[in-house]
Amino acid sequence: MFFKKGEKIISVIKQLFTKQRSIIIFDKLLSRFDYIFKKKINLVDFEEYLIDISEFCLSKDKELWEESKKFGIKLTEDSSKKLREIKFPLGGGGAYELLYFITRYIKPNIIIETGVAAGFSSKAFLEAIAINKKGKLYSSDFPYFKEKNPEKYIGILVDEKYKKNWDLFIEGDINFIKQINGLIGEESVDLLHYDSDKSYRSRKKTFNAIKKYLKKNCVIIFDDIQDNLHFSHLMNNYKIDNIKIFKFSGKYIGMIWNI
Repeated sequence: MFFKKGEKIISVIKQLFTKQRSIIIFDKLLSRFDYIFKKKINLVDFEEYLIDISEFCLSKDKELWEESKKFGIKLTEDSSKKLREIKFPLGGGGAYELLYFITRYIKPNIIIETGVAAGFSSKAFLEAIAINKKGKLYSSDFPYFKEKNPEKYIGILVDEKYKKNWDLFIEGDINFIKQINGLIGEESVDLLHYDSDKSYRSRKKTFNAIKKYLKKNCVIIFDDIQDNLHFSHLMNNYKIDNIKIFKFSGKYIGMIWNI
């Protein structure tokens, strides 16, 4: 038992001590000190923007929402079977029916997501892209280093047949952002989904670095906006009518809908 624990610690240390990953870990540690922004916002401030996911989607396309719900049911079933055999948590799924719906509805050419984990959101985007017959997903993540060979678990829910439309980067958001210009060239981002480091500092830093690549009417989605004041501050830069907030599993999702 002791030997196995020691072997695991050594494996973790080896994975951490690369230049790129050390920078990412140091940056994550810095983000833990943004105490001034850790105070949860007053949820009453969300009320005027709050809309039910079903209500929003039905207002856009009833048939497409039915399709999205069927996708969600199947993903729930498939993920339950696949993740049952993994003995440590990989992070739960978000409002993947919404992500699938939006991708099918706006038919984006370029999607960027930060935060993959097991791949619930990635699968939603990629399956919708396959049906649309257009689009490319660029995803950023950073492996869990508490486990041996953690990279193999990133996006484990994504079927092989969808990966042709997917570029996955696992050296953290900082290193990923440096490559965006070379990846998308003259194109701009149609859909941004942020679900990585939830600290105020990381959200602000990442968004400020990515926003120059976003189309004017880019759809912007942030998960877990109740954690701190970031999305509340971001809303000040957009028209009230373009702000949508959804409640999902006791948490809140913020969206800038410029369509």
